[in-house]
Amino acid sequence: MKPCSLKGGAGLTAVLVVLLLGSLQAIGAEPKEFRPPIPLGLEADQFYVPNDNPLTQEKVELGRQLFFDKRLSKENTIACAVCHVPALAFTDGQPVSSGVRHQQGGRSAPMAINRAFSKAQFWDGRAATLEDQSVGPFVNPVEHGFADY
Repeated sequence: MKPCSLKGGAGLTAVLVVLLLGSLQAIGAEPKEFRPPIPLGLEADQFYVPNDNPLTQEKVELGRQLFFDKRLSKENTIACAVCHVPALAFTDGQPVSSGVRHQQGGRSAPMAINRAFSKAQFWDGRAATLEDQSVGPFVNPVEHGFADY
């Protein structure tokens, strides 16, 4: 079965929202805003959460599950955690990261930790928000393999 074709980031975001809402309905919970503990050395006022997308414990848990889910790659072989390894400070320790079918990307995976303390995302800042950044690997034919999204 061919995966459904989603155009741009809006389609993927819609799928993630549906998953989130479905999981909230399943547990019968009303989402409550969540503020995680601020790591030592970082400033609480620098922790950025967009007003139109409040952080909830349910979103954090959904994000954790999706981060490790290889079904989010075209060939069910790549999860975010393949290149952003928790034990390696959420990077892969490689000079150039590999994606589906061991294809080489153009850069190493940037550290994916404490990203809410920076509004600019990716090495070059090309994504203005975490939401924009989260779509990038899926629409990259080397990383997760979806060239037609």
